[in-house]
Amino acid sequence: MLAREGYTVSKAYGGSEALETAEVDVPDLILLDVKMPDTDGFQVCRALKANPETSDIPVIFISALDDLDNKLKAFDEGGVGYVTKPFHFQEVTARVRAHITIRKLQEQLRTKFDAQTSELTQVNDAYGRFVPHEFLNCLNKESITQVQLADHEEREMSIMFADIRDFTPLSESMNPQENFKFLNSYLSRVSPVIGQHHGFIDKYIGDEIMALFPRSPDDAVQAAIALQLEVALYNQHRGNCGYDPVRIGVSLHTGRLMLGIIGEDKRMEGTVISDAVNLASRLESLTKLYGASIIISESTVNGLRDPDRYKHRYLDEVRVRGRKHSIKLYEVYDGLEDRVVDAREKAKPLFLEALGLYQNAEFDRARHILERVLTIDPDDGAAGVLTHRIDQFMEKGIPKEWAGVQEFAH
Repeated sequence: MLAREGYTVSKAYGGSEALETAEVDVPDLILLDVKMPDTDGFQVCRALKANPETSDIPVIFISALDDLDNKLKAFDEGGVGYVTKPFHFQEVTARVRAHITIRKLQEQLRTKFDAQTSELTQVNDAYGRFVPHEFLNCLNKESITQVQLADHEEREMSIMFADIRDFTPLSESMNPQENFKFLNSYLSRVSPVIGQHHGFIDKYIGDEIMALFPRSPDDAVQAAIALQLEVALYNQHRGNCGYDPVRIGVSLHTGRLMLGIIGEDKRMEGTVISDAVNLASRLESLTKLYGASIIISESTVNGLRDPDRYKHRYLDEVRVRGRKHSIKLYEVYDGLEDRVVDAREKAKPLFLEALGLYQNAEFDRARHILERVLTIDPDDGAAGVLTHRIDQFMEKGIPKEWAGVQEFAH
């Protein structure tokens, strides 16, 4: 695949052969597996870094080992990147291209500014861990060295926010070191799921992930479902270690957004500016209220190639702070336990009937049907929310100008 992109590639079928080949014909970059017949990739990388002839060659690990310990060890041994199999070829070529560009730049600068090379190398080698390559691609840049202030690009994308439920009390039960260890353990599990579904993480906000999906809403929905499955596997691991399980809420919204570079000449930052981003963030806060693992907007549903391939239901119509128009919410419950999916599917026709009656202010009939829903699916948070609202309306009266749309001030 690299050869088709114009690169000259030589192969070594083991660690010893790789070390001999690299010293005789020094390459611009090495792609290194971890598990090999005669010696593992960590030992090879250590030997490469210990040899002055090969110490400056960027090493990108490509391995099926996806645990955090191996990734950290790869960087400790001097690697500049770690790609998990099965990999996406665009990611590999972007990393190869970026590091070869950086290496050539380093070689040019070393001649004139040898005293400053060490610091520059560290910066150049580290940037790929902090600036998403896909973000640069969206700006039509091959390298961060090409980025300039006010570079921007407007595109339609699906925006994801994924947040750990009740993280604050969980965090307060741990010391700072335990907090960071937990977050890195969790993020190392769930973050690769984004890339596997053609998305990229724009930023980490504590325990929250903001990700973008440039191709299609289907990528985003499938990633959201895969996140739930990955968290279930992660909880099995936590249970074996004696830890409590974690739950996440995921929201998706599709709309126009502006990617660009803001700041000033000495300090720049890539960011995304859009009302769509703000709305996606607010929808994530509603996952806890409705007891839904995945909430998606109507615009995301409308962008799906075949919405019926996913187990989902119309959830509610709401108006959030800062928006004049209401938005319809949908719950996706693929990826949950089979018993939950079965109960939700069974109660779905009743729930939709009750929701229609509720929005038409036929509260008595709606409440009676919701009781039947909760008998079938006691864990249905949305049915519980609607029942509580009906009780409030019947006790205090309907808000003035209410038209079946729930208002959220926050």
